[in-house]
Amino acid sequence: MVDTMSFSQLLSKHAIKDVVLFVLDFEGYDREVLNQLPFGHSRDSSGSFQPALICFEHHHLSETDTASALDLLRRNGYAVTQRNTWQNTWALALP
Repeated sequence: MVDTMSFSQLLSKHAIKDVVLFVLDFEGYDREVLNQLPFGHSRDSSGSFQPALICFEHHHLSETDTASALDLLRRNGYAVTQRNTWQNTWALALP
């Protein structure tokens, strides 16, 4: 048995309030992890989860999953760019 928790629970448990850089590399499950991030959901009076920069590997994602991840990031206030030489997507939070 392995204990698990949601991403929101992890943030709360460790009192994480500010994240500057969030890097994912889940070998094809990056979109699923991105979908769990509590964008726009206030954990406390300090505001919502909005890292300044997010990086994830799109190499193992289908075109549909990549498009879904990019759409999620754009809807949550990010400008995105992809570097195919590194197989990474970078998302910068817009002011």
